[in-house]
Amino acid sequence: LMILTILYVPVAFARRPSCVCTCVCDTTIVTEIYISDDTGVTLAMDDAINVTTGQPHYEPTEWQPTVYAWGSPNGSGVFWNQSLHPSDYKTELLSSGAKWIWKPTGTPGLLLSDGRTVHNITEEEALTGDIVKFKRSFNIPSDAFNLNGTLLITADNAFYMYVNEDFTGVPFAQGNFSDGYNYTNFRDPVTGFPEEGSVELPATSPYPWSMIHSIDISYELATGVNTLEIVAINENSSSTPEYNPAGVIYKLTVEYELPVNVHVRYCPRTLNLRSRGRWITAIVKLPKGCKAKDVNVSSIKLNGTIPADLKRHLALDRGRSHLLILKFDRRAVIELVKNSLEQIGCTKRFVKVSLTITGNFLDGLPFYGTNRIRIHNWGSQNNQGGKPA
Repeated sequence: LMILTILYVPVAFARRPSCVCTCVCDTTIVTEIYISDDTGVTLAMDDAINVTTGQPHYEPTEWQPTVYAWGSPNGSGVFWNQSLHPSDYKTELLSSGAKWIWKPTGTPGLLLSDGRTVHNITEEEALTGDIVKFKRSFNIPSDAFNLNGTLLITADNAFYMYVNEDFTGVPFAQGNFSDGYNYTNFRDPVTGFPEEGSVELPATSPYPWSMIHSIDISYELATGVNTLEIVAINENSSSTPEYNPAGVIYKLTVEYELPVNVHVRYCPRTLNLRSRGRWITAIVKLPKGCKAKDVNVSSIKLNGTIPADLKRHLALDRGRSHLLILKFDRRAVIELVKNSLEQIGCTKRFVKVSLTITGNFLDGLPFYGTNRIRIHNWGSQNNQGGKPA
């Protein structure tokens, strides 16, 4: 017996309007936290460009996993952390486990008591300053909706950032540039390094880099793969690396909802691809709080393509039982299944395929349900005759 899943493209769900029905179904709310660390998921590449060669001045010239950044006074970043503000953002950022990171420079620092090995910038990088790109990808399920995202971030000394833009165009946000400077003009046109004075660097607290920025990126998010892109700038200095450390720290919170999950059963349980019946029946059992009369039947699709028949459905709300009985055109379902089997060259007599029902309640809240149906597949034996079961 072969089991096959027929793929489909889910319909994009819009933000839910105000409720116009009595449905009190619960969706699944998912919260994902992404932080700056050295686990290999945040990547870095040098972006201080040699204007003569067009190549980065320093390593790495390709994307490499980030490392923990050396922070004054002893490598642990105590000075960075104690200066962060406002206090509520500071608490949220540091309690998440986020750490200051930078590109791997090949200059390992000391081993800290918590087991972290920190890396310091080189003496040359401390003198010239540096520009480093960071990126981190994350996935949002294809059927997610009501996407929300908040980025807490700061950098020593400045930054600008994008979401899903491949570091091109106008940044979504920036922070800590001096008046008159921004992402377009902070590079020295001759050296390619940060231009003197382009980044704010007062010698007394509060330091501009100590300000944690809270950035709402909700409308930049999309289902599928997303990429957070950061460009961080370390100001040039006459100091040693210990007194001109470089680092960026962030916490990204992504929240979204998943559709209501319903239970589906198909009838007949075995579908003969030579059968001449008219309908495939789906019995949809709704979870607690959901009512069948609140379903928008016109929104229902089987595998995203076959609509439910609008004249042949039944909504049953009796006590704790809430059932929706739907009819789908049998010939359309058979064609869907046959095309999928032909695409993979399946000739087995019996297979199981997964069929998915999607739709919305009257208030726009989406739901979905998946179950398998047994297929009597004549396959390569189509020319051998036989009667439909």
